[in-house]
Formats: sequence, C-alpha cells, structure tokens
Amino acid sequence: MNERAVLFALVCLPLLSGRACGGLDQEPEARVERGNETLIVSGEVLYRERILLPPGAVLRIVLEDGRGEILAETSKELAGSPPYAFEVSIDESKVREPRDVRLRAEILRDGAPFFTSREPAPAFDGGRPRRDVEMTLVMAPH
Repeated sequence: MNERAVLFALVCLPLLSGRACGGLDQEPEARVERGNETLIVSGEVLYRERILLPPGAVLRIVLEDGRGEILAETSKELAGSPPYAFEVSIDESKVREPRDVRLRAEILRDGAPFFTSREPAPAFDGGRPRRDVEMTLVMAPH
C-alpha cells in the first residue's frame, strides 16, 4: 500500500465516518426500518354441509395479531359452491411478529355469522405470507 493510501485511511476515514476525536466508543444509533411492501395471504375457505348459501352471503377474512387486534380484513359476496378463494392484503409495517398473525374467516348471512372458523390459522410460515391457507368452516352457533 502506498503512503497516500495509508495516510488517507488514518486521517480521512475516521472523519468521514463521524467517529473522529473521541467518538470511537460510541455506537451508532440502531434503527430498524421496515418497507411499506404489501403482503398478500391467500387460500381457500370451504364448509362441509351440503347446503347452498343464500343470495347475498358474504365471506369475511380477518388478519389479527396475538392480542386479537385486527391488522387487515377483506370481504366479498359469494356465489356458487365452495371452495371459495380469498386474498387479504396487509401493509408489511403492521406485521410486528409474523408468527403471531392469525387468520379468521366467517360467512355472513344477513350480517350475522352463518359459518365460522373454529380456530384461527397461521397467516405466515417462516416469516413469509402463506399462499396455501385452507380453512374448513363450521356452522356458527345460533
């Protein structure tokens, strides 16, 4: 290495990094920045009863955190017979702990639950949004 390069490394690099003049023992402020990417969880919902849904039945999908706070939701009017495909989008910045995000589904008739998920399903697998969620709904208690 030539003398100019050594001189540059000893004098200029500490100045450029902001660590000159006694700042070597200070750590830079740690910051975690999350992107504002839209994540999509998708899958299918079905029920086993051999009945047709009434006109105007609505599928509601909810993503919630471990405390039950709703992070995202979507609804769509249903037609035909199951399975019913769904996609729900969530802003990446809302996902603090992917392993705690759960998915609930329900089919509403006249605004009231007609079918509902028995247990919430994991929405993420290994930190990535699931694209293969299969939920079997049961009749809601009346």
